[in-house]
Amino acid sequence: MRADTLTSANLLAYDRQSLLQLWEGAGLSQEAIEFLAVTSGEETLLASEATETFREEFEETWTSGFDEIVGGTDRLASAFVARPASKPRLGCVVAHIKQARSSASYRSW
Repeated sequence: MRADTLTSANLLAYDRQSLLQLWEGAGLSQEAIEFLAVTSGEETLLASEATETFREEFEETWTSGFDEIVGGTDRLASAFVARPASKPRLGCVVAHIKQARSSASYRSW
């Protein structure tokens, strides 16, 4: 489920189905599908791959807590500006971004 490419035949079969197709294939009525979609907050996701929902449930994406930036989210950008490794250059086109465990770099034209 966490791999970039699915290799399991079962998961590949689910990946080819939308969430709606999966629920219809399980024999759910339109009323039951609507009830599940609305109560689980997935009404707008019925056309998405079923494996996306599986992955979110497996990783507990929406049931584990979320982090909060105390004082507001603008503090994140301010923290980056406060200690730059070099002075930011505005108006540049970024051609490549490379990320490592503890840093990120970019190459401009």
